Order: sequence, then structure tokens, then C-alpha cells
Amino acid sequence: MKTMKFMITALMLSIMVIVSVSLAGKADETLTNAKVEARNSGIYDNTTKASQVNALKGRCDTDESHIAHGTIGEDIRGSRVSFKCDSVVLAWYGQQHRYLKLIFTQSKVDNSPMLVYYGFLDDSGTVLNLVYEYKNGKAIEPLNGACEFEIRGTVLESIDCFSVLDQGEKRTVSTVSMKVFD
Repeated sequence: MKTMKFMITALMLSIMVIVSVSLAGKADETLTNAKVEARNSGIYDNTTKASQVNALKGRCDTDESHIAHGTIGEDIRGSRVSFKCDSVVLAWYGQQHRYLKLIFTQSKVDNSPMLVYYGFLDDSGTVLNLVYEYKNGKAIEPLNGACEFEIRGTVLESIDCFSVLDQGEKRTVSTVSMKVFD
């Protein structure tokens, strides 16, 4: 009897692993396809015009919005610098508006630093999977990153983004948490 229970448990675990690997493979395939489509379209290098652009006012939470730089493997939390913003530009691309570029900045400050993310929306329309982050005007593929939109009814209430960007031995981690006003 114990052997039978063990075999059933082992079979169930095997099925769960196969399903998990299959789902992970599907997510990786979707991300890879999005990267290829972005490269081929010219969106990532700013040669394609957006199909729709919206500028929204808001406020970044300075405790949650920051940029940290350092060497890969070291604790870079101590190098965090607050990121301040009061507006975000949403630039939509593609026929179904599935691709989105977000530009966070301070609207009334000359030469304000910007955080620029580009990615594709998941099927729910509330998560942007990052494909590129722009640094010094150049599109760079992040190691990891996403943006989440909090929507109540038809109103966008907040945007939370993070990314981990490695270049050589250096790592940059950015986070933005913005409450949207309009």
C-alpha cells in the first residue's frame, strides 16, 4: 500500500514538473518572440512612431522609487538614490497596442533624469514584461524586469516598475512606484 501511494505521489509530482516546465517554456517563447518582433520593427531603437501617446500626471513615492548602481554580487542597497517624478508618458505600439514604452520624469525640471522601460503587455493588460530598458538613449535588454498597473474600473491608479540591468561587471537596479492623478 505504501509503495502504491509513493508511486502515485511520484507520478503526480512528475506531471506537475512537466506542466511547470511546459508553462515556463511557453513564457520564455513569448518573451523571445516579443524581443524578435521589437528588434525587427525598429521600436527599440526609436525608428518607429507610436500609434498613441498619453501623458499622465502623478507622484512617485520617493521611498519606493530609486536607482542603485554597483558591482554584480555586492550589496548595492547603500548606493540607492531617490528617483523623483511627477509624470509618465505612455507610448503605445502595434496594432493591438500590446507594446508599450513608459517614460517617467519630472515635467517642470530641465534635464530631469528619466527612467524609460519598453515591453509587452500580458493577456490581462495589467503586467508589462520588460524587453528593453533605455539607458543613455540606448536600448539594453534587462536581466529581469516588469511593470504592474493597478486599474480600478477603467481608471489607472498606479504603476509599479522594477528592472535589473547588467552591463559587464556593473549592475543597475531601478524601481518606480507612481500614484497616477489623471
